[in-house]
Amino acid sequence: MHILSQFCRAASLAAIGATLALTMTALAGPAAAHQDDESHARHYASERMPTAEEIEAMIPSEEELAAMIPSEAELREMIPSEAELRAMMPDSEALVTEVWAEALDGLQEARREIAADADIPGDLRAEVLASLDAHIARMSH
Repeated sequence: MHILSQFCRAASLAAIGATLALTMTALAGPAAAHQDDESHARHYASERMPTAEEIEAMIPSEEELAAMIPSEAELREMIPSEAELRAMMPDSEALVTEVWAEALDGLQEARREIAADADIPGDLRAEVLASLDAHIARMSH
C-alpha cells in the first residue's frame, strides 16, 4: 500500500476512533444517571452504538483513498511557478508608498477636523495644528 494511502487510512481510523470516543462519552451521561437500572443503560447503549458494519462502512477502501490523492499533474497545477509567486507578492516599495500615503491622508484629515472643532480652545488648537503641519510637511517631501 502506498505510504500516503496508509497515512490517509490511519487518519480515517483516528477520526472514527474519536467519533466512537465521543459517542461513548455521550452514552455515559444517561447510563450514569440510571446506574440502578442496568437494563435501561444497556438498552440505551445498544440503540446508540454503531454496528460493526456501520464502522466498517466509515473506513474508506484503498480505491477511495487512492482517489483522494492528487495525481502528479494535479499537484504540479496546485504549485505556483516562481513568476506566479512574484506576481502574487506585493512589491515592498509600492507597499511602503501606499502605507505612507494613507498615513499622510490620516494626518491631513485629523488636521481638518481639529481646525473645524470650535470646542478646542484657540491657543491649544493653534499649537496642535502647528505640530500637525510640521509632520505633514516632513511626510510630503
